[in-house]
Amino acid sequence: MTLGLPTTLINTLLLTLSIRILYENEQYSWPSAFILASILSATDGFSTMPLVNSMGMSKKFYSLFKSESLLNNAIAYSLVLAGVEMATHKDFSGWSVVGNVLLCNLLGVVLGTFIGFVLGLLMKRMFNDYIQVTNLTFLCGFISLSVAHFCSNYIAVPVSGLMTLFALGLYMAAFGKTNINVESNHALMIFWEFAVFAAEQVLFMLAGVFCGNKVSNA
Repeated sequence: MTLGLPTTLINTLLLTLSIRILYENEQYSWPSAFILASILSATDGFSTMPLVNSMGMSKKFYSLFKSESLLNNAIAYSLVLAGVEMATHKDFSGWSVVGNVLLCNLLGVVLGTFIGFVLGLLMKRMFNDYIQVTNLTFLCGFISLSVAHFCSNYIAVPVSGLMTLFALGLYMAAFGKTNINVESNHALMIFWEFAVFAAEQVLFMLAGVFCGNKVSNA
């Protein structure tokens, strides 16, 4: 996963250059091409995960593949935000984009790790209470995204919310799971599998409604 940032960034830059060359007469500015390239660089985890499952891969490889997909999506999202900044601020240079992306993701990792550390300390005080453990993990995920959003929009400190959530999950998988007993861990797995499934279905449903509305009003 250490290649997630450089490979996504290189792919975005190559796609940006390709879009500018192929659609030179379509009024694609550099910021617009960069934003489109950032969106296209994100890994489509919804279609690749079923393919990996059908191949009978091990759980470790499946977890690694899924983590790589989430990391690439978090980086691509920060690139989109940098592209928006480049489009709205004319003095936003290419080096500013790289610096903004690095700072945004680094602060997200720091914030997510800190919240994961606090979450681990709180879980030590809970014994055989899977309801409170589940509520606590959900609340910490919501707080992570909210704090990152607040920092980015109200105090002008760029923090990636997706990278914050990714770092929180990575910390809990590496260190925090030792504070969760077997019963609570089983309940957590069931809850988050259902939450991910429900979120994916709602996302695709909203995307279909949005696209259908655009087509019908065209």
